[in-house]
Amino acid sequence: MRILFLDIDQVLTGRRWAERRFLETGGGHGPDDLDPVCCRLLGQSLKATGAVIVVTSTWRLNRSLGHIERVLEDHGATHVNIVGAIGAQRCQNPGGRAKGIVEWRTMVAAALESYAVVDDEPDAIDGSDPARMVRTTHEHGLTQSCASHLVKILRTPIAKAK
Repeated sequence: MRILFLDIDQVLTGRRWAERRFLETGGGHGPDDLDPVCCRLLGQSLKATGAVIVVTSTWRLNRSLGHIERVLEDHGATHVNIVGAIGAQRCQNPGGRAKGIVEWRTMVAAALESYAVVDDEPDAIDGSDPARMVRTTHEHGLTQSCASHLVKILRTPIAKAK
């Protein structure tokens, strides 16, 4: 099993896209509005690696996993398979995402081949291998460079304890 621990805001959105969207629509963007370029890059990464998604985003607090999956697909992400999310308390507390990621990795350790964390916040990786994080920027979200790095990480097996 390959797992992508996915944040959504500032990963599948970015400031430049939001500004462009504002100009195009004459207003803001909706709560489920994502950058289709970022979503397509996510889908390409999932297709290339066969990874499944565990949602680490605060989106998990007010949307079902099925709804998140549909929104990703509606915005161009393909090969989306959301298998779970970190708990609500983990999403909201400082350091909570990192703890939730460690809990998930521990829970699926026997089947875990590889994992990557994609987030705009550096503390999401605490307790995990920093080489397995792809950090996006508030400016651009997921870029081609980020997506290529994500594929490389997910294709690299984790070291198993003996």
